[in-house]
Amino acid sequence: KVLAFKDDKGKLAVMATTDHQGMSKTIYERLYQKIYKRFKLDRSAFMITFSHNHSGPCLQDDLQDYYPSDAEQKGYVKEYTLWMEEQVLDAIGEALSNLQTATISKGEGLCTFAVNRRENVEAEVPRMRAEGIPLKGVVDHYVPVMAVKNAKGKLIATLFGYACHPTTLSGTQLCGDYPGFAQINLE
Repeated sequence: KVLAFKDDKGKLAVMATTDHQGMSKTIYERLYQKIYKRFKLDRSAFMITFSHNHSGPCLQDDLQDYYPSDAEQKGYVKEYTLWMEEQVLDAIGEALSNLQTATISKGEGLCTFAVNRRENVEAEVPRMRAEGIPLKGVVDHYVPVMAVKNAKGKLIATLFGYACHPTTLSGTQLCGDYPGFAQINLE
């Protein structure tokens, strides 16, 4: 997903996000070089973020010590990574070609399901909550939200964040975890 902004002086800013755990510097640099070549976008005007999803696909040169793989799997990961880079480039191109007059507003919300996983035993959390026992550790339940509305007042984009580690699932199925479900609900 990509948001592109252009101020009244012509300065561009592009924010992209993917549903991956992260990205190696090697892949980021290669992707940025493609972005610069295609769009002449300065590095300071580009930001990429990730849902940090642990149930998403692995990218090349990332998490090698967590996901050891054979040559065939590495080939699939490389192929997927190159495809993903093209998807990001295409999404940036689409966002830049759809620039329009807009109003940006901000707000905040509260979401309380985040739990400090290092300080609380997962199996005990439901009981502690039911009994009103405070959970241990630092959490941030603040949800910053940005809304973008077109000239007619129609909502055309929403950007939000939540400081909760997407590790709520186990298994080997691809899934968006809570960030993916939140995005589906908003869309």
